[in-house]
Amino acid sequence: MAYVLKSLFKNAPKEVFVPTMNTFEDITLCSEEEENVLSESAAPCVLVVDDDKDIRKIVNLTLKHLGGFHVVAVGSGEEALAWLQKRRFDLVILDMCMPDMDGEMTLRALHQLPNMYKVPVVLLTAHAPSRLSKDLEQWGIQHILEKPFDPIEFNRHIKEILSDGANNQASK
Repeated sequence: MAYVLKSLFKNAPKEVFVPTMNTFEDITLCSEEEENVLSESAAPCVLVVDDDKDIRKIVNLTLKHLGGFHVVAVGSGEEALAWLQKRRFDLVILDMCMPDMDGEMTLRALHQLPNMYKVPVVLLTAHAPSRLSKDLEQWGIQHILEKPFDPIEFNRHIKEILSDGANNQASK
């Protein structure tokens, strides 16, 4: 049975069919087996931080199935920091508006961790990028993606960001 996602994606067809799952609850964001594979895989690993469960699942589906990425999706800044202390990620996608520890607080804490200054952080937000970019330039944020998003374009942007990061590392 396929699950139909309606009107969650910008510029997408009316209905997007996602095969082999009955409900969103069937999606495992990161199983124990997958956690072990993350360390051994050549595929880029992305940490998604968003308090909205549906957004986490949509980003997870988009990056895993369209991009071939490994994805760890968490619902808070605290969870993100715990993961970032356990392993290295190639990219962090961060929601700005979260309860308790918001995106800015998470970003400040993230920059205190060793080697995090090299990891690109992408903001995923429903707020206008022009308003956010002024405040966040000081943190080195160069990429802001808006919700709702087109999954094809979102995946393309993430691949470009990772490619740019790899090119910058190679030139140093």
